[in-house]
Amino acid sequence: MGSYSNLIRFVYNLERWKKEDLKTQKCVYGRTKHTNQEPPSSKKSAQAHTKRTSLKDENECAMEILRSIPFASLTEKGLMFAS
Repeated sequence: MGSYSNLIRFVYNLERWKKEDLKTQKCVYGRTKHTNQEPPSSKKSAQAHTKRTSLKDENECAMEILRSIPFASLTEKGLMFAS
């Protein structure tokens, strides 16, 4: 047995993102922007972040993990993803 950790740093171009229409933003993240509601998996885009990163155990039950942690500096904004 063993374990591992994963840390990914995403840097976003927020000005460009804000120009995307709400339908595109919802498709990318798999959640609504204003209410953070997640539609059923069957109604999500195959490319939706929430669909591609859903972890399940051997019994197909969802596994909870630490998700995104926002970060910012004077020149960058984004998320750190830890699992």
